Amino acid sequence: MNEIKNKWLELIIVLSAPLLSVIDVFIINIAIPSIKTGVHATDAEVQLVIAGYLLGYAAFLITGGRAGDHFGRKKVFFWGMFAFTIASCLCGLSMTPFQLNLTRFLQGLSASFMVPQTIAFIQILFTDKKKERKRWAYSESLWGSQLL
Repeated sequence: MNEIKNKWLELIIVLSAPLLSVIDVFIINIAIPSIKTGVHATDAEVQLVIAGYLLGYAAFLITGGRAGDHFGRKKVFFWGMFAFTIASCLCGLSMTPFQLNLTRFLQGLSASFMVPQTIAFIQILFTDKKKERKRWAYSESLWGSQLL
């Protein structure tokens, strides 16, 4: 029974990565007016804030998956989540558009190291019958994050 609880807890923790990653893509759109006034950003700089995250994510997504294969999924997931948290805090502390763009890029880069590990963890944690339901939970976490 304890093993089942641990697997579900691990699944919840692992599913937090794609949830946070997708939320960060969409939540920035709500914060645009505050960003423009808070850091005195131009329209072009605000667009770069949005694109910088996705650029960092897309540019390193394959590298993040390979890093999990090479260095270990748990280690890469942990350091990706740690870097994502630090980058998120630095985004909140940014005083200039350049700082915000740099930290958003770092946020996307760190997300690219934690998100690929999620599906690999699901494959490892659960048997064949249960994998399909867990993949469904993965896609639901992505869908649910868009609603938030």
